[in-house]
Amino acid sequence: MGRNGYPRGPGNPRDRRRGSRNNNIVEDRMSPEDLRTWSMAYTLSIDVYVCAERYLMQDFKSCVSAFIINNFEIAGSDAALPSVLDSCKTLHDGVSLMDPLLKKVFARVGFLQARLWKKHPEETSNFFMDNPELSTLILKEMAERREEDSKDDLPAMDRPVLPPMPREEIIQGPRRRNYGPLPPY
Repeated sequence: MGRNGYPRGPGNPRDRRRGSRNNNIVEDRMSPEDLRTWSMAYTLSIDVYVCAERYLMQDFKSCVSAFIINNFEIAGSDAALPSVLDSCKTLHDGVSLMDPLLKKVFARVGFLQARLWKKHPEETSNFFMDNPELSTLILKEMAERREEDSKDDLPAMDRPVLPPMPREEIIQGPRRRNYGPLPPY
């Protein structure tokens, strides 16, 4: 608290920009408890979405779809969990292949593959070995989404070589006060 009773603002704004250098403790986006809760809510939402599809509740289905998409956005890359892979099977079995949520979820799972393989290699491998048709659909939806975003822009086969750094010229000698032309050396 400041001396006037008002809370003090954050310290020097420069300290916030250097947070990664000054603070040794980096806080995760979501705690393990939050991830478990997110995973259960996501799995339940997928089940509710499939039921809404089955009983032709289109308005409810669109609300649940918006909730699922919002949850994926909130979780970000932390959504790379085995339960997300399992829900892909539930979604695939419960709705048509043309369903917009199925396409969005499969594309997101495709983009999360690197993180899935890194964090949960055994579960990811088992899922893709047990469900080869789903792995094909996930790859297809990811590629289509990538195509929408980048159009005909293909990445280079080789990474571009960075140009050499400009040579530093160090000028030694007495400091000059007038800034006229430099004398030849």
